[in-house]
Amino acid sequence: MRTLIFGPPGEKSGEYLLFIKDAVREIAAEKGIPFCENESEIQQVDSFILFKTIDLSIINAWWTYKVKLPLLAKKLKVNAIVSLTGTTISSAAAQKIVWTVFKNEKKFFWQKHARKDFNKSIAKSAKIYGYKFSDLIPGSKFLLLTPFSPGKSNSISEEEKPQLKNQYSNSSEFFYASFERGDEKQFIFLLKAFSKFKKWQLSNMRLLIEGSAYQFQEKLASYKYRDDIFFIGPDKKDKEDIRAAAYAAIYITNDESDVLPVLKNMQLSVPSLVSRSTFAEEFLKEAALPFDNNNFESLAAEMINIYRDELKRGELISQGNQRVETCNINEAKAQLWQLVS
Repeated sequence: MRTLIFGPPGEKSGEYLLFIKDAVREIAAEKGIPFCENESEIQQVDSFILFKTIDLSIINAWWTYKVKLPLLAKKLKVNAIVSLTGTTISSAAAQKIVWTVFKNEKKFFWQKHARKDFNKSIAKSAKIYGYKFSDLIPGSKFLLLTPFSPGKSNSISEEEKPQLKNQYSNSSEFFYASFERGDEKQFIFLLKAFSKFKKWQLSNMRLLIEGSAYQFQEKLASYKYRDDIFFIGPDKKDKEDIRAAAYAAIYITNDESDVLPVLKNMQLSVPSLVSRSTFAEEFLKEAALPFDNNNFESLAAEMINIYRDELKRGELISQGNQRVETCNINEAKAQLWQLVS
């Protein structure tokens, strides 16, 4: 096995692509196959998986797809190529695509030029993998992947939670909120819902937001409850431990099939409030509270609902744990291994 996987950098890759990277790394370790992120790490080995982060800026994208990646594939004599951008490259090796963009299929990928190559890439690809079927992809070529959440469960003990709350939320209970990175509209939506909740609750409940405070400073300056808002960097190493200490987690997304963050919440025994979608509701069933992305009062109502009904919160945690157990991890890992081999 000599596999090249290429995708955008972490801040542009989204939850699914980061998941695939972590899951493939985990499976490679189990199989005893070297997992590398730089070609300099490959030394006299017959088998390897190279995960290459590529520059998709307008200036460098053409050079990356047409020259840099084909030369790298030839140099390393790879026999399998996996594209996490939806675009194939010039190479004799077998190529596969992971379809991860669902929220607006008219905007296929990160760069405008890649749209022109879409049909060509689909034709060249031996197989297309994804977590939700798209009418734009021939059914005979598509394999539906099984969602699962890699990594640790119940990452912290009950005794450790107060320490994390002291460190990140001034010893108060908190909602852990995440949304599509840099989306100001979703940020304002979240603040409006939190305001409605605070007016009803009148206590020291905090809101811990995954993301950078820098770009939202102007919006926060005049926000009534700004002292109850805290931020945590998306790349913080103990992010899972912090999330595990939350009273509940809020996930705002326009991606109708994005359930991986919610699965992670369930794995950590944290109840979830998630953007309503047909796919999410069918998959998550009664294990999460859905809200309307177009109505902040819908989110506020669910925040109030879960806060005042401790029994409901406990039921969500229990149902979430059960839902995670029904995800066939072995099947999911076998599919990913088929993808990279």
